[in-house]
Amino acid sequence: MNNRYWIYYTDGAPGFTSLNTHTLTEGAHLTLAYGINPLRITAASSSPEVGTTTMLTGEFFDPILFDWILATGTTFTINGEATSSEENGTLSFIPSTTTPYVISLARDGYIKSAPVSLTPYVSDTSSTTATSSDPTPAPSPSQGGSAT
Repeated sequence: MNNRYWIYYTDGAPGFTSLNTHTLTEGAHLTLAYGINPLRITAASSSPEVGTTTMLTGEFFDPILFDWILATGTTFTINGEATSSEENGTLSFIPSTTTPYVISLARDGYIKSAPVSLTPYVSDTSSTTATSSDPTPAPSPSQGGSAT
């Protein structure tokens, strides 16, 4: 006919049963699509360290392969600022603050992705460094150990 189809997704996963027999759980997100494919974002980490690179990947659902495929020519929107994807549909992202980042993905002719939230953190290296107030002194030679 017109090469149109409909499909549903629950939390980004395509449905494998008829919709009238699908059980939707509380908090789940249902997407109904007719002749248009959705986009999704996967992040290498949902809590990356500030100043380090985390990879964002944009994908679209291919109904022929029944799988998610890299989506080239997309636009990532990070806290309201649009950035084009790299040629392969990914984006190397380096968070600069611990402020949460909300990221979405768009491309003409596709359903915009659900937003993804990243919560960066700052590494606390002070807990691994011994200080002069360390309550465990090094053993003295008279205690059978060796001082370094």
